[in-house]
Amino acid sequence: MILLMGGPSLYSLIGHRWKHDTDFSISRWQGLAIPDHELGAWLVTTFHPGYVERAEKGNPAVEVIWKRDLQRAVNLLDTPLPPKPDPEVRIIHGEAIGKYLTELWARARSTGWDLPFRNMKPGTSEWMAYWKLHPEHQDNMLRFQKGEIPKPAQDRFAIFWDYESDGLKPYRADYRIHSCSIAENPHLAHAWLWEDMDKKNLALFRSVMESLPIRKGGANIKFEHNVTRVRLGFEIKGWWWDVVNAAHILDNRRGNSNVKFQAFTRLGVIDYDSHIRPYLYAIGPDGKNDPNGKNRIFELPPRDVAKYCGEDSCFEYGICLHQRKEMGYV
Repeated sequence: MILLMGGPSLYSLIGHRWKHDTDFSISRWQGLAIPDHELGAWLVTTFHPGYVERAEKGNPAVEVIWKRDLQRAVNLLDTPLPPKPDPEVRIIHGEAIGKYLTELWARARSTGWDLPFRNMKPGTSEWMAYWKLHPEHQDNMLRFQKGEIPKPAQDRFAIFWDYESDGLKPYRADYRIHSCSIAENPHLAHAWLWEDMDKKNLALFRSVMESLPIRKGGANIKFEHNVTRVRLGFEIKGWWWDVVNAAHILDNRRGNSNVKFQAFTRLGVIDYDSHIRPYLYAIGPDGKNDPNGKNRIFELPPRDVAKYCGEDSCFEYGICLHQRKEMGYV
């Protein structure tokens, strides 16, 4: 465990590795316990003792927070680091995309989560009336009675998914989606290039994204929702978790909600996108970032982008589990 007291000590340890911004102020990083896999240690960040001493009279809460951070550091001394995330991204093409999406859709349908009889009690008059009126559901009703269809609280499963595209706003006539990925857990994602999405694959993609038994998660999910609505003509159903919104609830400090910051501070992944990042910004005529403009993502090797897209989905899944544990859900 490495105790970092004040911004200069933090910068001396990670300044040459953290490339996403230049804000190493302790007010932003204080209170974090970062599993740094490169150093093989927890990094616990807190105030410098000199600052605590100066603030003691005017703001006694500083010393309370400082002591809490020190206790957290002590508690971590015998706590092993979590495993280093190393997700596998399988890049698929053509018919393999359709096969994968079909498997997802079939898995959702097999749960029967959205079947109307799920809230009925077997053997009641309501149950028998439904049995007579819907012979097409009788096999599933028998499975439900035998316990072969899980209870509603257990059967819905979650995916985290992501688009990569040539801009943030999908209203341009020449707007293009580059790739898409879906992660069913933090360790594995399937990714594909959007140019492989023929009519059949698009129909399957829509079936998955409109399936209520499949809970959907992401980061800043209004982006994926808006792109789908504007470019594909339908809306996502079953949104469940947004790691950016959850971050604002847990720690509303500026700059701390984005996926890259959380991937480092929660999972210990300090950099997986430095080769991609320069191409994701659209530069306007004034030389500044233009949020409405067109980026250069299509200049990159396609497989590199698809792999990055899949890693994003996996890390978002891992961040979600970390957040839910902190919130007391698991």
